[in-house]
Amino acid sequence: MRNVLIALGALSDSDIDWILDVGAKQKILNSESLVDMGQPIDALYLLLEGQFGVFVNHQMVAQLSSGDIVGEMSLVDSQLPSATVTALIDSLVFSIPRSQLKQHLSADLGFAARFYRMTSLFLSNRLRVLNAQASGAQSASLQAEDYDADEIAPDVLEDLALAASRFEWILKRLNLK
Repeated sequence: MRNVLIALGALSDSDIDWILDVGAKQKILNSESLVDMGQPIDALYLLLEGQFGVFVNHQMVAQLSSGDIVGEMSLVDSQLPSATVTALIDSLVFSIPRSQLKQHLSADLGFAARFYRMTSLFLSNRLRVLNAQASGAQSASLQAEDYDADEIAPDVLEDLALAASRFEWILKRLNLK
């Protein structure tokens, strides 16, 4: 959940309105792939409900759940996905078409700045988690939510309360609450 809070804290209300206007809910059934390693990806996904496994060479390397974002790496670096993301149970995602997102990033520089800040915060958080796992400082099952609020940068922490209310607002607009 912390990932979506970091993300939503960096965006404005109008950014979120735009995302909700162009995106759509999508059911992903148990064992269905959301992203296939090495295959083009046509959307950025916000995980709303359920659970996903991240697989590299058929080995699960991470689990994702509500509030996680998928597809941001390929959007940023224009590379093919480096992992397969598969639903572990019937799940629900919010899909933002990549083509529309890229057009909006080019047309609205304010949105682009906020979006890329959000993405950099999200990827930085993910890298910190992986570094902690690799160093053995934390257990292999470490999730982003395991970090204490004290470890969140003060400027990001200020946005978390607003982000939490935005996520609730998104879920209500999507008739999930």
